[in-house]
Amino acid sequence: GWVWLPIGLLLAVCGLALVIMLRRRQGDGAGQDDLETWMPARDTPLGAIAALERLERTFGGAMSDDRRAALRGDIETLQATYFSKAAQVQLEHDSLRPQVEQWVLEVEAVAS
Repeated sequence: GWVWLPIGLLLAVCGLALVIMLRRRQGDGAGQDDLETWMPARDTPLGAIAALERLERTFGGAMSDDRRAALRGDIETLQATYFSKAAQVQLEHDSLRPQVEQWVLEVEAVAS
């Protein structure tokens, strides 16, 4: 009787791993997963700037001139705010995720 316990436990763990893997695969291409691929890994000014520049490089050609200019303006504002010679050192800052998320959603709408 006790021999089947470890075998059953192993099969249960393998089955759970398979279910998790299949669910992640099904999620590829879903809106939230797409959104997360464009979001910065860390909520920092540098991460936000890098994410916005990636969006600009990838989708800039599909954007209207005024929206591309607005995106470039946001990038330059963040650079000036956090990295110019006149910028004050800020150890804490408001989350920049909402700003990046807004641009991600906008450029994905343009691209689709």
